[in-house]
Amino acid sequence: MQAAAVHRLCSRRVAGLLCCPFCRELFTEDDYLTRCPDCSVELVPFHSLAPSAESQLELEALAEQTPLELRRRPIWDMRRGKGLLLLCALVGLASYSLPWFSQTSPETRVLTGFQLARHHVGWLWGGAIGWFILVPLVLTRPSIAALRGVRMITAVFASMTALEILVFVNMTASRQTQVLVQFAWEWGIWVSTFTSAIGTCAAITLGGSLPEAPKAPKVPTEPGGSAPTSRARNRILH
Repeated sequence: MQAAAVHRLCSRRVAGLLCCPFCRELFTEDDYLTRCPDCSVELVPFHSLAPSAESQLELEALAEQTPLELRRRPIWDMRRGKGLLLLCALVGLASYSLPWFSQTSPETRVLTGFQLARHHVGWLWGGAIGWFILVPLVLTRPSIAALRGVRMITAVFASMTALEILVFVNMTASRQTQVLVQFAWEWGIWVSTFTSAIGTCAAITLGGSLPEAPKAPKVPTEPGGSAPTSRARNRILH
């Protein structure tokens, strides 16, 4: 995949070149050639050729030298807590449409999280905005190191809903009014709190631990138990 991307990028810059498919000799349009002088093979545009085997091997060797935590991963790879955190973000957003608050006196009404944030408690929007930002932030992290690098900010976004609900519940319970108000907390607010708690735990461990580097091959030892000397390693066996 990386080799094809590099090849397409280079092809845009050398679109005017012709190439022999066999020996890979390059020619310009000013040479007025249609066949390779050495191979007698018809020339083709350079951008239409696939990467050579040598360049493919070089790119693969370069990719192997890149640490595992820095290698690009598919955007839909949901391992290492990425899928769980995205699921919490989607469920957390959906939970704002569930009933959070019900009142029976002095009037009867049921309010969802969005209705509370829109008409009564404006700062409850913070949790919904945090979930909304969390989706593209986590989805576009290209590597393990990038996922680990956003642990702090994702934990803040994921915990905003739970913290706001705790403050809201405490303020409502301690509020004193001259009118008797009878209300109850609906199940939607607890679903949102529970989702926020799980999302915070997933954000703290996002990316998991660093992958172990592949172990170097063992150097064979001589019968005496010592490593072979340079003279022994360079001997030619017939």
